[in-house]
Amino acid sequence: MPNAARSTPHLHFFSPLIAVMLAIAPLGLHAAAPQLTARATWHPADVRPGEYAVLQLTIDIPRNFYLYSPTRIPNGPMPLSLTATGMDAWHPEGPWHGPTPQVIWDEGFETFIEYHRGTAPFQRVFRAGSAPSPSAASPVPTLHIKGQICDDTTCHAQSLTLPLTMPREHPGTPRPDHAQPPVLSREPYPADRPPPTRATALAAPEAPLDRPETMSLWAFLLMAVIAGFGALLTPCVFPMVPITISYFSKYTHISTRRSLFMAALYTLTIVVVFALVGVFAALFFGATSMQTLATHPIFNAAMVLLLVFFALTLFGTVELRVPNALLQRLGQKEAALQSAPHGDLRRQALGVLLMAVTFTLVSFTCTVGFVGWVLALAAQGETFYPLVGMMAFAAAFALPFFFLALFPNLAKRLQGRGGDWMLDVKIIFGILEIAAACKFLSNLDLHFSWGLLSRPVVLAAWTLLSLGAALSLLRLWPRRSRAPKGLAVHPARLFLAVLFAGIAAWTAQGATHERPMGSWVDGWLPPVPYPTSAAFEPDASLPTTSAHLSFIRDDIPFATAQAAQQNRPLFIDFTGHQCANCRWMETSMFTRPQVRTALEGMVRVAAITDGAGEVHRAQNRLKLERFQTAALPVYAIVNPHTDAVLATFIGATQSELDFVKFLERGQQAFHAQQQHPADP
Repeated sequence: MPNAARSTPHLHFFSPLIAVMLAIAPLGLHAAAPQLTARATWHPADVRPGEYAVLQLTIDIPRNFYLYSPTRIPNGPMPLSLTATGMDAWHPEGPWHGPTPQVIWDEGFETFIEYHRGTAPFQRVFRAGSAPSPSAASPVPTLHIKGQICDDTTCHAQSLTLPLTMPREHPGTPRPDHAQPPVLSREPYPADRPPPTRATALAAPEAPLDRPETMSLWAFLLMAVIAGFGALLTPCVFPMVPITISYFSKYTHISTRRSLFMAALYTLTIVVVFALVGVFAALFFGATSMQTLATHPIFNAAMVLLLVFFALTLFGTVELRVPNALLQRLGQKEAALQSAPHGDLRRQALGVLLMAVTFTLVSFTCTVGFVGWVLALAAQGETFYPLVGMMAFAAAFALPFFFLALFPNLAKRLQGRGGDWMLDVKIIFGILEIAAACKFLSNLDLHFSWGLLSRPVVLAAWTLLSLGAALSLLRLWPRRSRAPKGLAVHPARLFLAVLFAGIAAWTAQGATHERPMGSWVDGWLPPVPYPTSAAFEPDASLPTTSAHLSFIRDDIPFATAQAAQQNRPLFIDFTGHQCANCRWMETSMFTRPQVRTALEGMVRVAAITDGAGEVHRAQNRLKLERFQTAALPVYAIVNPHTDAVLATFIGATQSELDFVKFLERGQQAFHAQQQHPADP
């Protein structure tokens, strides 16, 4: 019994931390399988026998998925089925009514299909009969929903059972305003509804939407982990590792279990503290729309100032300190709790908690730069990126403490292993902060059309920064703390110096030759050609030997007229000054031979949507209203004669085959409409 009583507090102290982790985990996780959700209401809510009521059904379709309509298409997909049971006293009047579906040609089924996206509201009229006497055996009124949802890669069968709360029935004769079936405004879906044709496809509200994958989450997590290990090697953290671990070793004479428990509590507290930073960032970005925020000039200016400030702290030029009064108060409380008797686990655990919080604050001087770098990367992704990024950073940062607590002898060997290499770690990451600041400064330059930071200028800056990193690793960079003269260069230091010198040569070559630098790098560079270049003007053209195509800039009506005059399809590139994915597509995808050949057969217009001018706001409204998406980039192929959308591609992709198929599908649809304007 004493042993059991002593083990209970372990759960007491872990439970709050575990509860926090469980509470924030859903922010970074996706559901295993997408599911439809539905809700139903009756209008009116009170009826008499013989009166009519409308069952209003609202189906919510998961994001990036579409739901096939109720229309039965021979050799087509699974249609949506809506079946009501347990309603013997209620008689349906007419078919279900629903929204006008979107129609596309499906290459897999080799026929036109109908589908819905977002929210799909359906209605059906029922007539109330005489209510049967209630009994235990009476069936529960239920609506059975069956269908299939798909995205670009997978399909999921859906089966949903929705209990219905029926209208309240009152005795009496039908009221005049409810004695006739109401007229429904939505489109009817009778059992003999004809399948769609090319004519209905031309009248459909939207063309097919291809949604490729967004930026790689794994690449972002890897960078967050690297930042966590990098922060661990800084001068204000690394010397604390053996000192901290030696504190846990004093519990080994009580029990190994006690020592491991304290070490686990310590590391988990560090993870939770940093994860909470990610939670606040995720909630802030989610509430203000991360993509909209990331394009705002104030946000970009703030990021430039923060990243430069963080870099200066890593260089040692600026020293950022937590108030001494706060650290002293925490230290006094921590010391009082640590002096508790060996058997008082509760007080000792509270001491470890305060010790972890104190260590996090003390190390803030070195970790703030790394945290800022991770959050800057997170601002380019989804709303849950700050959370998962900070958890990955904190896990890499805190894991060595727990590992060394298992092997305290290894921690003793780390004592005295510090040196000027720790300063190099700070300098290297400070240089990376400056390189990242160039991205946000370029966004400002593009937004205000200053024309100062073109692609070669940014690459030249990166070249100088990489050379600076190489010189620092070779101890040729001037700094406050100089290494003793004659000190040999370690092979690892020499290897990293050669690596950064190679990066400098690579970026220097990119600055002098306009060629793709790779998907991630191109996304952080200004566009080519620069938006103020004549290559984007309506009357300009580039030589056919150029790596980049000419685009009409910010003039969709003029481009439409040109396409109609030349009898060619119109290619609209909804892009943005500060869209990394747009940049990559323009520099790395448009320049590929097959893609370039397909684009040369169309009139091309670049419609910037995040600029400060009225034309940019109008183009953004057009994208939102016509294509129902706030994403960038968006590519549309339009028939200039009829203004019909022939094909749509949303987002960036690294699959040349997928993008070429999209271009060919649009061109084929254009030629088909030229030969057959519409089916009779």
